[in-house]
Amino acid sequence: MTRPRPDPEPTGPASAGLIRSARGLRQAKQRAVSGRLLAEGPPAVREALAGGWVEALLATREAAGRDPELVARGWWEVDPAVMAQLADTATPSGLLAVCRWAPLTDLSSLVPRTGEPSPDVNPSVPVAGLGPAAGPQGGPPVAYDPLAPPAGGVSSNGGDPPVSPVGGISAAGGGPRLVVVCARVRDPGNLGAIIRCADAAGADAVVVTAASVDVTNPKTVRASAGSLFHLPIHVGADLSRTAARLRAAGLTLLAADGHGPTALDELDRGGGLSRPVAWLLGNEAWGLPAADQELADQVVRIPLWGRAESLNLACAAAICLYTSAAAQRRGPDVALEPGADAAGSRPPGLSGCGGLD
Repeated sequence: MTRPRPDPEPTGPASAGLIRSARGLRQAKQRAVSGRLLAEGPPAVREALAGGWVEALLATREAAGRDPELVARGWWEVDPAVMAQLADTATPSGLLAVCRWAPLTDLSSLVPRTGEPSPDVNPSVPVAGLGPAAGPQGGPPVAYDPLAPPAGGVSSNGGDPPVSPVGGISAAGGGPRLVVVCARVRDPGNLGAIIRCADAAGADAVVVTAASVDVTNPKTVRASAGSLFHLPIHVGADLSRTAARLRAAGLTLLAADGHGPTALDELDRGGGLSRPVAWLLGNEAWGLPAADQELADQVVRIPLWGRAESLNLACAAAICLYTSAAAQRRGPDVALEPGADAAGSRPPGLSGCGGLD
């Protein structure tokens, strides 16, 4: 007879200081000052732990019993009522990680310097934390001490300044081949879903322009399902400078718009997606203004073959990114048969406009 596995025991109760600091990370200003964020729920916590980003793991006893592998290296127990105050969801999962993570604010890593090779950088090298493979910026492994306070203090204005998770982008051809640019995206769930789609498609980076939602917003982190910790994310970018930087890196800029003159399937059949591309996605409500579209090499629509009026922004991003990734993996010498889409199984259908909402 198999005995039931005993519930994992906590390192100890979470201190009032740790709880206060974690609560402060619900505020955007404190996240920016400290270079930290909150990862909530098993998917995000699992990826944060795997990448070595976690400084402190808080959990209820019930949540620790449900996911013992996630708390195996130590955790601080919090009461369910306290967890409800810290969590961003109506029904908290009971798992919350304080992570030392900051996005990139410099676009220089999108283009290798002239005459220098592209740096071989792992996008998942942690700034500091409990990673099994590497310490800060690829240094010696960090020994996990669950009794040690978070490095620098979660809510401290002092200590080490926020450090970007990567120093550059390395792709097989010496530079990025697939990038997504989010221009004034305001919905945190949409931004998180786009980051997740970019990760799934094997994109090299996500660029988030100024006036977009905070990438460290708890809803964005949760919607990314851990993908936030997998690839370089640049924030606060100027769109025109970003367009110039991406062109210098050899990428073609494609703007997604429901009324674009070029259909996505036609572009794919013509081999236009086999080269390095950057997708420009606009605001959920008004899309891309004419001035932004003029920055792109082509404006592309997703043809709709049914009766839907438009597509959600994250859905459109997934289609554009997957179609590009598939085309790049096929290579320029493999053309699609006329009348077939990327899957080779469906005619192009009506030439209706694929809008974004």
